[in-house]
Amino acid sequence: MIKAKNLSKRYWIPEQGVADSFRSLLMQKLKNPLSLFLEKKSSLQALDNLSFEIEEGDAVALVGPNGSGKSTLLKILSRITYPTAGEVTLAGRLASLLEVGCGFHPELTGRENIFLYGAILGMKRAEIQREFDSIVDFSEVEFMIDTPLKHYSSGMQMRLAFSVAAHLQSDILLVDEILAVGDADFQKKSLGRMQEMVRSGRTLIFVSHNPELLGELCTKCLLLQEGKLVKQGEIQEVLAHYSKQRETPTKRLEFNGVQVDSLSSDRDIEFQFTLHEPKEVNFVLSFFSIDGHLLFHTLSNREPRHGEVKKAGSYQARVTLPKQLLNSGRYFIDFTIAEKGWLQSKRFEKVHSFEVQDESALRGDFQGTYNGFFRPECTWELEQR
Repeated sequence: MIKAKNLSKRYWIPEQGVADSFRSLLMQKLKNPLSLFLEKKSSLQALDNLSFEIEEGDAVALVGPNGSGKSTLLKILSRITYPTAGEVTLAGRLASLLEVGCGFHPELTGRENIFLYGAILGMKRAEIQREFDSIVDFSEVEFMIDTPLKHYSSGMQMRLAFSVAAHLQSDILLVDEILAVGDADFQKKSLGRMQEMVRSGRTLIFVSHNPELLGELCTKCLLLQEGKLVKQGEIQEVLAHYSKQRETPTKRLEFNGVQVDSLSSDRDIEFQFTLHEPKEVNFVLSFFSIDGHLLFHTLSNREPRHGEVKKAGSYQARVTLPKQLLNSGRYFIDFTIAEKGWLQSKRFEKVHSFEVQDESALRGDFQGTYNGFFRPECTWELEQR
């Protein structure tokens, strides 16, 4: 039903950022005409030379860590985007559920969106009319069916979208974690519907981070890591391999300790770590109040999306906080190493706690939870030992 051969996908990312309108793009080019010819770009290899075959009636789980290329692969199979290299061959009618409400219009009613979404999936009007009552009954939103979709909750939108796709007489169904939005009863109901579809000979590709759900629904599995297909086969064998990988402690980084001058509010924080292989990384210190409220982060590189390539070896870092930053009180620190623009990271929690003792006036107000990304002007010194 599905055959992929040497499939690759590379995204090009302009260093100056992507313009959100034609006007802003034009202004960028007028300010720097040479950028038309000399624009610098970085790239992200989302998929790297994938080859696989999926037979008719297979229920296939697609697993892997965040950023491994699962959603990109489903978008290529759905023809939302096209591969940079390689080819995909599909045999049969395909329906996909990749995002809650994708294809819905918020100003249209639930009734109107059933016809709109059904048409997008390739259903004829007569087919939608024939299945309409069954779609509404399965979705459990009959009391809102003539209400504009903008008044629906995300769970109600998901139920309506899944219900339409489940009643399409498709040969292939792609599902990307959409059921995580629904409640437990609807998840069980949807699982039963997909099992019926598989038993009737349809092909399913299902993405989820729930191994119990995958084991109950699927018989085969594809494991992706960093855009590569690293293992495929029977579901339990591949899930066991993936679980063992996640449980194996990483040896790419060792955290060797941290020291803080506990009396001065103009303080130096020194810590040591070891890299066992060269990496493009960003190092982060996160400061918390004693009751667990996040106060601020400070990064080794000013640009959060990109890190610096560091050689393998032992390092010592010194971070100097600004004067008069912290109030009197007790604090603790988390240390994080982030790779690939935060797609991969390892966090060491509460590596150190310290106390600020100062009888002068309060420096600021950090009361309550702060969920933003505040970065004071801290000075970093990083050297290899």
